[in-house]
Amino acid sequence: MITRKEFIECHWNSYLLRERKFLELCSCVALRPKNMVTCSDEIIDQLMLVCSHFESLVRDIYGLTGNGANIGDFLASMQNDQAFDMNRKVWLLEGDGVPDRFPLKGCGPQAKPLWWDAHNHVKHQRASCYEEGAFENLLDALAALYLCNMVYVKKVGDYWLQQLGDNTLDEVRDVPNDISQLFELEGWSTRHHVAGRNRYFATDEEVRAALSGA
Repeated sequence: MITRKEFIECHWNSYLLRERKFLELCSCVALRPKNMVTCSDEIIDQLMLVCSHFESLVRDIYGLTGNGANIGDFLASMQNDQAFDMNRKVWLLEGDGVPDRFPLKGCGPQAKPLWWDAHNHVKHQRASCYEEGAFENLLDALAALYLCNMVYVKKVGDYWLQQLGDNTLDEVRDVPNDISQLFELEGWSTRHHVAGRNRYFATDEEVRAALSGA
């Protein structure tokens, strides 16, 4: 298992970069229902990068190495993971009338996400499939990347808690080191809670430790 520091450096910081780029895009293409079909070179470029990061992250979570692993393997691993709810709702914190997202609902080895197929089509047949590089596909791909990051950091934190046995250590925190400006997860339960960049709400154990040291 990787350390939480490695998770933040290798995966979470990359996610935050992709989120910032998306929010910058929203200053030109408002996050509104009528704009969900908007497509452009910038949207396509962001979609390619988000899906690339999604693949890297899922490979890391489930140890899927080599060129033989594909989206079907990724989805099968998620389905077989009790920690992963394919039907989980991702709340959208921004957007004027755009509904919350279900980026992996109904997906499995034989049912790939629409946003993944769109990324694949545009990647290999850009001229004929240009319109699939749409704003909504980018939004859903980013929501899926966010969901997978949250699942992974919880796995990392829980693992190191078992190894180290101290819930007050940074290494066992089961949350990333900053909040998303775009998404939250419905019904997501964690031992720790992020207040802002490298800031966390105190746990009961941390309060007790602080009082006992006074």
